[in-house]
Amino acid sequence: MVTNGEKIKTWLKRCDLVVVEDVDTDRLEAQVESIGIYKQAQRDVTEFVDGSKVVSEYYYFLTRRNAQLEAERINSQAFLVMIEDWVEEQNRLGNRPGIEGIEEVFIANGFYMIDSETDEAVYQISIGITYQKKGNKY
Repeated sequence: MVTNGEKIKTWLKRCDLVVVEDVDTDRLEAQVESIGIYKQAQRDVTEFVDGSKVVSEYYYFLTRRNAQLEAERINSQAFLVMIEDWVEEQNRLGNRPGIEGIEEVFIANGFYMIDSETDEAVYQISIGITYQKKGNKY
């Protein structure tokens, strides 16, 4: 079974900005330029009388970047802005992850630094998806 997280990873790899060999699931490699996708616990569900649902799920996009020099931190922020712009543009164009019933992919929370070490920093973007699940009542 291919999860929504795996489908999002496959979709993100189509972005020319994502140049790593692999995007990890639920972890972030220790080396710089690594990328990981973590599913968040939050899930918004609206259920209808016929049993169908509209579901919003959220995923953290994390990346470890060089951060010792000011220029590196500025480049990291520029990279993250481009990732956010790419996600929004793909949604506008209808190029969304291959999730059945998907209606939207969006930036739920803009990028920010969640951890900083001497030479590296970890940045996070929250990406949301909204999709419909067919009902099985009636």
